[in-house]
Amino acid sequence: MQHIEINMFSRLIRNHGFDRKFIKNRVIYLNLVSFIIIFFFMIDTAKGNGQDYFPLQVDNRWVFYLSGWPGYSSREIDDTIRINEKVYYRFCTHETGLNWPFYTYYRLDSLDQVWIKGGPDGEHIVYKLAVPAGTDWYKHFDDLTYHLTLIDTSSVVSTPAGLFVNCYEYQTTIEEIFTDFMEWLAPNVGLVKRESEGIGYILKGAWVNGILYGDTTTTGVEKCVNKSFPQACTLFQNYPNPFNIYTKISYSLAEKNYSHTKLTIYDITGKEVKTIINQIQGAGIYSVIWDGTDNFGREVSSGIFIYELNFKKYRITKKLILTK
Repeated sequence: MQHIEINMFSRLIRNHGFDRKFIKNRVIYLNLVSFIIIFFFMIDTAKGNGQDYFPLQVDNRWVFYLSGWPGYSSREIDDTIRINEKVYYRFCTHETGLNWPFYTYYRLDSLDQVWIKGGPDGEHIVYKLAVPAGTDWYKHFDDLTYHLTLIDTSSVVSTPAGLFVNCYEYQTTIEEIFTDFMEWLAPNVGLVKRESEGIGYILKGAWVNGILYGDTTTTGVEKCVNKSFPQACTLFQNYPNPFNIYTKISYSLAEKNYSHTKLTIYDITGKEVKTIINQIQGAGIYSVIWDGTDNFGREVSSGIFIYELNFKKYRITKKLILTK
């Protein structure tokens, strides 16, 4: 860099003599350009490899503040499990108001692609970590089409846990129900933010690979401790109820074997309004959000609705109230 500046300075002397003011201004300009080049080079090299964006180590823990919904959510890698000769990391999630954890299973392949277990024989790519911005792909699950796109690889995200640069920003669109959500993964930390239909998960703190970020203490959310699975299939009362924007519906599945699960909203006459869940699931606690729209994304009128859970031999119904 110094050799380049000397050559540039010599060229200025030859072309402009000893006009000190001109030369001073040009030297300041060249130094500024050099600083910008070095700065962006440092920013680019600060990006980790793909695996840094989804750190997989038992005991890693993330705590999220729920924006638009009161409470917290915590995720912890509590175990590994081998399924069909592939090793998955089990993520145990607790959320405010739920007495039982629910589990998801992820693995990272040699191409830095993150897969999630979606049933007894299926898995799907949820993140691609070694591709350029603009890369998109599709996954098909239970008659729904998911369009996933890596929007940016240099996003900046501010959370209570800190300011994170060079974040990977993903958009997922479920085409049949006109729903999309955004997610941001930070290097060396993983998921730091998620937004969907007004509900946000914002990182409050994390313990990742032996490093503490922010604050991992929570209120009303406990640490995962390998609890046993729920002993009964249960459909919980939605909360809040009545509601006018969003409501959360939770349910527990007791059977350890995977089976088809369906959660449907009906109006008071028994006409189907919206199918919220229609997929294969196993034992655990699950939660979904209903935003008061039908299968075509249209807002429905105020009234009393029935929501029904179907799982194996179980068929459970409850009522909810939408007010506008």
